[in-house]
Amino acid sequence: MSFAPNYRAIHLFLTVASEGTFSAAADRLGMSQPSLSQQIAKLEKELGQLLFHRGGRRLSLTPTGQTLKQTIGAAFGRIDQAWSEVRSQTSAVDSLVLASVHTLFTYFLPELLPSYLETAPHVRPDLRARSSADVVALARGRTVDVGFVYDTQNLHDDLASEMLFREDIVAVFHPSAPWADQLRQTKRLATNTPVIAFQNGYAIRSLLNRATRENPLHIRAEVDSVNLTLRLAEAQYGVALMPKGVAVGRAAGLGLIHAELEYPRLKRHVVAIWRNDEQLRPHARDFLDHCKREWPAKS
Repeated sequence: MSFAPNYRAIHLFLTVASEGTFSAAADRLGMSQPSLSQQIAKLEKELGQLLFHRGGRRLSLTPTGQTLKQTIGAAFGRIDQAWSEVRSQTSAVDSLVLASVHTLFTYFLPELLPSYLETAPHVRPDLRARSSADVVALARGRTVDVGFVYDTQNLHDDLASEMLFREDIVAVFHPSAPWADQLRQTKRLATNTPVIAFQNGYAIRSLLNRATRENPLHIRAEVDSVNLTLRLAEAQYGVALMPKGVAVGRAAGLGLIHAELEYPRLKRHVVAIWRNDEQLRPHARDFLDHCKREWPAKS
C-alpha cells in the first residue's frame, strides 16, 4: 500500500535540516517546538526511518535524511522561489531576507540598511543574526536572499560569493588599562597581555588561531557576544579583538580606544553569499550594489 507524500511535513523537515535545531526551526516557522518535533516524528514513522540523529547541541542527518534532503531540497527551493516571485508580483511589499554573522549587525548593516530602505519603501527586511556556519547553511538552503560572512569561512561549491570590503581587526582596550601604553607604542600583543577572544568556531577566532600558532597569546576569556566582550574590555579585564568598524563606533561610545596591530596582523574580507544556481532577486541585487557604493565612504 502506498502513501501520498506529506508535503507540509517534508517542508518542515527541510526547515529543521537547514536550521540545525528544532528550536531555531520552530522560531522560523512560527510554531511551537513540541508541535514541530511531533510532526517530524510522524514523518519518520510514515517512512519507517529516522531522519535525524538526536543528541548533542545540533541535530545531524541520518543517511536517509541526507538522501531525502539532497533529492528533494532543490525542488522545494524552486517552489519557494516561484511562490515568492508570484507573491511579489501581486503584493506591494517585497521581503528581503538577510542573514549575517553577529559582528556585522553591530556596525555594517545598521549603517547601510536604513539608507537603502529610504530608496526602496516597498521592501520589508527580515534579518537573522547567526554564526558563520549557520549563515552558510541558510544560504545553501535558499532560506535567505543573501548571507554575509567572512572569507575565513570555507564556502561550498554550490554558493556564489561577492567581496564587499576588506577590514582590519584591531585591539580595543581601556585607555587606563595597564597594557594601554605598551599597545599604543609597539602595536603588538605581548604573550602576557590578557586577551578577550571570541569562542572557537567564530571567524575572528579562527583567524587569530592561525596567526598566533607559533606564538600563542594569553586568552583570558572566551565570549560569544560583542556587547559582553566590550564590557569586559571596559572593565579592564583584557584586550578585545574587534573589527575596526566596531572599534570606531560601539567601542568608542564606551570610552574605549583602539590600536592597529603589527602582531598579530589580522585582516579579512566581508563577502556576500547566495546559491550559485539561481540569480539574485532584483531588490537583493540592489541592496548589494548599495553596500558596495556607500560603505567605502562610511568606513
